[in-house]
Amino acid sequence: MSFVGSTGRMISWARHDKGTWAAAAAWAAVAFGLLLVWTFLVGWYVVIFGLFGLFTIPYRVIPRHRRKGLHTQQGQLATMQARR
Repeated sequence: MSFVGSTGRMISWARHDKGTWAAAAAWAAVAFGLLLVWTFLVGWYVVIFGLFGLFTIPYRVIPRHRRKGLHTQQGQLATMQARR
């Protein structure tokens, strides 16, 4: 499921020994197939990294916020104890 992999597979398919008209038809099919496959891959990457990536943001931000708050509390406690 990558641009390079799909392109390589399709080009290797089109390079097999064929007659002149068959080779021209194979390259036309490869061009059309690449258009379809790349459109699918762009949509796939948008859904996987865009949509599902948005769902992971709260899970990445909340734990950092908790650690930062704990660090601040520990710093305040140390400051209060040092003043006594």
